[in-house]
Amino acid sequence: MRNKHWLAFAGLAALCLPAAAGAGWRFTTWSMQLDEVIRLGKAADVTEIEDDPDERIGELRRLAQGESTEAGIAVRVDFYFTSRAKQLKLIRFAPQTKMSCFDIEKALIAEYGNGKTETNDHELDDGRGGKVHFTMKQHIWGGGSKDVMGFEHAMSGSRSLDVCPWYVEPPE
Repeated sequence: MRNKHWLAFAGLAALCLPAAAGAGWRFTTWSMQLDEVIRLGKAADVTEIEDDPDERIGELRRLAQGESTEAGIAVRVDFYFTSRAKQLKLIRFAPQTKMSCFDIEKALIAEYGNGKTETNDHELDDGRGGKVHFTMKQHIWGGGSKDVMGFEHAMSGSRSLDVCPWYVEPPE
């Protein structure tokens, strides 16, 4: 009888961890078809949306959206699929209410710890003949054979540029 309680507790604890190896996010698995994500995502109000070329990430297309709570933050969940086979390859989160990148970062660190952190300097053309310099601070949880949850925060010195993508993707 005691073992049943421990097994139930272990199962519940596993559900609370960020994406387990090869699992995807919550009800999803990687390479899942768009229609499956819609069908299984009823509890998260997942609906199919029209492809918007401005919202693509490389060849990935945002084709579904839902709602959830992550790290205590009410979020819109964007589901990205391959263009041909419409297989799930990336999930991004965006707060439903205006929130600073610093506050999102604090909530994620409180929930998951620091993870692996690194910073990279970048330079972009500003479109007026000049350059824009910024640093991208990154936190990564998981990796190796486990799904990757990432958060990136664009900074200019100590000032936030209010650009902070937050995502889950399959292992590399």
